[in-house]
Amino acid sequence: QLASFNAAVISAATAAAGNSQFNTGALASVTGAFIGIINGLGATAFLADTGADTSRLAANTAGAFQSGLDFIGEGVVDDIDNIVVGLDAALGILRSQAQKLGSNVALLQTRLDFTEQYTNTLEEGADKLTLADLNEEGANLLALQTRQQLGISALAFAGQSEQGILSLFN
Repeated sequence: QLASFNAAVISAATAAAGNSQFNTGALASVTGAFIGIINGLGATAFLADTGADTSRLAANTAGAFQSGLDFIGEGVVDDIDNIVVGLDAALGILRSQAQKLGSNVALLQTRLDFTEQYTNTLEEGADKLTLADLNEEGANLLALQTRQQLGISALAFAGQSEQGILSLFN
């Protein structure tokens, strides 16, 4: 079954490569399971066996159309599956962290809005304390000056009347 798979792979690679030459004897002697991927850039064969080194075979057609096949050993598929599982786990962690970050942003935005409103209220109160109405303050000053003049006049009259009474006894 594997030999027929290898023969089919050799046939497909030869057809895809057009006039490129392959070492078909080396390809036919490889044992193990392979997965073929067709791409549009060229043909590269990664042939792996438990007891042999990895061999590379590249083929490109000279015409306008280029196609190719990539072959990956069975052990590499398990590694790729493990990588995909790891990437899925990392993606889950990133989504969880993004959700936490989003809720923290909402909390901080609420606090920012409250702080801005509180600051505006305090500034308004401070403005009311420090910015005086000039008409009102002018009226208050005039009233105080009038009281002061009346007080001075009253003291002067009191002092004059005491002087008058004192002069009667003299």
